[in-house]
Amino acid sequence: DRDNTGYYIDGNNTSVLNTLLQYGQHYIANGSPTMYFRDTDNRTAMIHVNSNIFYVIRGCGTNNDGFCTWTNGYWPLTINLENNDATFGGNVAAFSFTYISDIKQKTDIKEFTNYRDILKLGVYNYTLKPSKAKEFGVIAQEVEKYFPELVKTDDKGMKSVDYPRLVVPMLGLVKDQEARIKNLEDSLTKLNAKVDALSK
Repeated sequence: DRDNTGYYIDGNNTSVLNTLLQYGQHYIANGSPTMYFRDTDNRTAMIHVNSNIFYVIRGCGTNNDGFCTWTNGYWPLTINLENNDATFGGNVAAFSFTYISDIKQKTDIKEFTNYRDILKLGVYNYTLKPSKAKEFGVIAQEVEKYFPELVKTDDKGMKSVDYPRLVVPMLGLVKDQEARIKNLEDSLTKLNAKVDALSK
């Protein structure tokens, strides 16, 4: 069926669905267009565009088309159509995540030298306010002091940390420690040689 607000297609109404599929491309022109999906449990999900932000939204309960955020105040998914930044309102699981790191995408390459600043970061146990979950980690404001490239601030002023990239200063620190260990081992070898010579 169709009324003044849009198309409504149930699982048995194939004629309208076939008509929509026949023409391939369909446009919803509106200030903030929204498509609604309702399953057999009468739970609703929406896809929505407004101010160059693409939203995946859940309905507020059964038989309800109102927009509901999760308990932490974020939508299930938002994508900024200007820069492709995506924000999930909950946990994200995948078999792997990769970062584009090809040298063809890089210029002005210099040695990273301030890796020892990672030793200045505190590591804390804490409780997340929205979910009451017990967690451990760093504080974004502290990370921002030493590694501002790893901290993002969203339009709500909330700061987040790019945890995987913290491995970069850790790698620098490991290399530095390996060099120190090698120097100590060389010094110890020379000292042992002198001790052996004196004992003879």
